[in-house]
Amino acid sequence: MMSLVVAKSSGVARSRLPRARSQDSEAVILRRLHDAAGEIRNYSLYDYVLVNREVAASVETLVAIVKATRSRRDRMEDEIRPILETFSKVKKEV
Repeated sequence: MMSLVVAKSSGVARSRLPRARSQDSEAVILRRLHDAAGEIRNYSLYDYVLVNREVAASVETLVAIVKATRSRRDRMEDEIRPILETFSKVKKEV
């Protein structure tokens, strides 16, 4: 499991977006902004931090993070064991 926090490059821009959409009450918007601020303040608790300056670049970064996470050693155990077994057979033959 990995954790990721996504931050807008500007907190001010983040606060304008929900209001511009006018889909939620002011109380809901304030709660979401409060929660987001807490997540950003605790960025050091996350495995990855993605600062969303430009959507296409952020998507590329997110894809790279997902690929890297899928290749972590602890996720590759089932694939690496059979390979290790082939080396143990070679060692016995030598």
